Amino acid sequence: FLDDPTPGKRERLIDALLARPEHARHLAITFDVMLMERRPDKRIKTAQWRAYLWRAFRDNRPWNEIAAEILAADGTDPATRPAARFLMDRDAEPHLMTRDIGRKFFGMDLQCCQCHDHPLVDAYRQADYYGIYAFVQRTFLFTDAKKNVFLAERAEGDTGFTSAFTGEQNQTRPRLPGELALIEPVLLADEAYAVFADKNVRPVPRYSRRGKLAELVRQGTNPMFRKNIVNRLWAVMMGRGLVEPLDMIHRDNPGAAPELLEILAERFAEQGFDIRWFLRELALSKTYQRAFDVPPLSPEGLTRGTDWTKRLERAEAAVRDAQHLWEQALEAETQAEAKLEEAEAKWAGLLKPFNDANKKVADAVKQLRAAEARLKPVETQWKAKKELSELLQQAHAKAVAALAKAPDDALQKVVASLKARLDKVTGEVHSLETQRAKLAGPVQKAREALAAARKAAEPVAAQLKAAQEAILAAQPAVLAARQRRHQAERRWMEALRTQRRSAVVAEAVQALRKVAELREREKTVQSRLAELDRRIAAAQTELAAARKDVEAVEKSLADASALLTAATAELQNRRRTVEELKTAAATVRSVGTRLENDAELLEIAKRLQARVAALGAEDAELIKSVEQRKAVVAEQKKRLAQVRKLFEERTAALQTLQRSREELTRQRAELTEALQAAVADAERVRKQWPDTLAEMFAATSLTPLTPEQFTWSALAATGQLELQYPAARAAADKQVPPPKGRQRSAEEQRRWDDAFENFLYGKLSGNEATFVRLFGHGAGQPQRDFFATVDQALFFENAPTLTSWLNPAGQNLTARLVKLDDPQKIAEELFLSVFSRRPEPEEVAFVREYLQARKADKTAACRELGWALITSAEFRFRY
Repeated sequence: FLDDPTPGKRERLIDALLARPEHARHLAITFDVMLMERRPDKRIKTAQWRAYLWRAFRDNRPWNEIAAEILAADGTDPATRPAARFLMDRDAEPHLMTRDIGRKFFGMDLQCCQCHDHPLVDAYRQADYYGIYAFVQRTFLFTDAKKNVFLAERAEGDTGFTSAFTGEQNQTRPRLPGELALIEPVLLADEAYAVFADKNVRPVPRYSRRGKLAELVRQGTNPMFRKNIVNRLWAVMMGRGLVEPLDMIHRDNPGAAPELLEILAERFAEQGFDIRWFLRELALSKTYQRAFDVPPLSPEGLTRGTDWTKRLERAEAAVRDAQHLWEQALEAETQAEAKLEEAEAKWAGLLKPFNDANKKVADAVKQLRAAEARLKPVETQWKAKKELSELLQQAHAKAVAALAKAPDDALQKVVASLKARLDKVTGEVHSLETQRAKLAGPVQKAREALAAARKAAEPVAAQLKAAQEAILAAQPAVLAARQRRHQAERRWMEALRTQRRSAVVAEAVQALRKVAELREREKTVQSRLAELDRRIAAAQTELAAARKDVEAVEKSLADASALLTAATAELQNRRRTVEELKTAAATVRSVGTRLENDAELLEIAKRLQARVAALGAEDAELIKSVEQRKAVVAEQKKRLAQVRKLFEERTAALQTLQRSREELTRQRAELTEALQAAVADAERVRKQWPDTLAEMFAATSLTPLTPEQFTWSALAATGQLELQYPAARAAADKQVPPPKGRQRSAEEQRRWDDAFENFLYGKLSGNEATFVRLFGHGAGQPQRDFFATVDQALFFENAPTLTSWLNPAGQNLTARLVKLDDPQKIAEELFLSVFSRRPEPEEVAFVREYLQARKADKTAACRELGWALITSAEFRFRY
């Protein structure tokens, strides 16, 4: 098939597979588990029930006919008795039948509604539950004298219920979910039964509520009936229903594509509830052929140019518009229902008088039947004796005539014997006539009482019929208004679904964009911080240089100031010396003059004056030096002011940069916290994304094989199925011998295929029990969830079942692998046989390496490779 280049190969293969009896067997097992949930056998064997289903699917009978037959079968007809298992093995318990009919045939788990309206599902009402309950309330198990068990039904029994929440009491007639209560024939008690109940006599009502349920199901017009089977068949093919859970279809749980569910339900009904056609359409669909991989979660992948915020706004506006239309339709429906409720109230008011009058009819019927029961054996004996008397009279008359013509002693004795016998029987007839007359009186009185009771009841029955006519007259308006409301509700729910979908995607886009935005902002802050750190480092370097400049200038200023101070001190000392020398010179000169111009003193004074002059000349140089040093000090002070100003400016600049860094550091901390929260939110969205896709956009999931599928898949993959082919062919040839000189006709080939499949199933179906015990849920529980246990692991590791199937025998998997030499061919044979696909290059490499490592025992290596693939997740799950 993989290598076949011929166009249309997929369609041809699907058609061939659907036509095979093995597919009918698969559906039989699937529907058995779906409907019976592996309940233990009670009154009808699972094998009989599966055989019934197998024949139904092999003949491609419409689902509405199969479902109707399951609900209608009472077990009296051997041909349809297996169909009665659905109800009989539930002990015909009315509440259990109600819950499972609601779940399995209408996709509604109404169990909570047995006592009150559903607390979580607004659309599920207590009246819905008791509408179904009314169909089966009168059904019960009947056991005949031979201990055979059948379903039977009473003709009477009204359906009332009380809310555990409000205490409100109500009554209802049978009705299907979403429809109005049925108008049933008004029958008085004497005409209610086709067969009245008696000892070892199963009652048969003239009007069967359960039969009416089957009739309505066969008509297939109920939307919930259509949606349920379409949803379940979708789940069979896709791994999950369009609506999940499968038995929770309601307006607040629209599922992945409510409009698709509606369309498929309508098309399925138009195609005559043809399951084979429907499965073919699904198998050929793009949906079925899509890959399982979940698309990546990214803003780019989600947006694709779509503004989800605006789309969400449009969706919210559509929700408001649709809700407005729904409210208008609801108001119209409420008005129409008010008129219907008025008619229903009149009917309800007549129900008690009718039941009271009909009870009198029933009592009269009971009395009449009792009287007739007493009369019946006497009447029967009287008729028999009278018939015997007439025969004896004829025989006696003929014997007398014969004796008259030919007197004879022997004949005389015969005549006498006949006369004695006739007299005895005549006496018995007279005695029975007396008893008959005595018993006929009460019968006649009972008939008269029944007639009187009927006469009294008939006007009330007529009033009840008139009330029913009023109900029928009011129903079309309600149905039209309800249809309008359903359409508006569907539009509203679709708008809500679009809104939720847009909100989910908008949330995902927002979460991812927020992370991206925060990360971008974090990068910007980090970049700014890095730039600030660089600038701060540069500023710190410049500040350090400025500090050094200040310190250098301060040192230079100090040095210059010291020099200036020293020079000034020296100048002052010099000046004091000069003044002292001047004073000394003047004093010496004055003394010398007084001493008559003492030449020595005058010379000393002259030398002192010369020294003063010399010191004065030196003082000028010193003054110049002091001025120069003052200039240097002034210059250094000016320079110090400049470098100090620069230092202060660089200090201020550094402080500004540091404050900026502190602010950016604070911003980064806030961004980090916000980013952590955004990442956590995005991670939440990411983890929910596959489930979100499955719920809002897709309709598939990773689904485990059922235990039965696991059994037959493992048998096929290991080659155990094929090992039985020769024996199966021989059994089929025996049942449908090959014609001489020609090929089998289509009908003969079909019977041969059936015989072949039946042999295989009978030979190998016993293996199912082990897998059901390990991989199935408890009896009566939903059977779709995956669970893993230690027992399952131990079974894979240690149980001889799989290992024995993998021991080389004939042309089974291991035997075929051992005969091959090329690891590439071994890998291809292995993967095609177990996974129905070719191996990837790395898988071929693994097989080659494993075989090389175990080349000493190739058989064991091949067996272990087969075991590894069969126990893998890829084999165990559908995807």
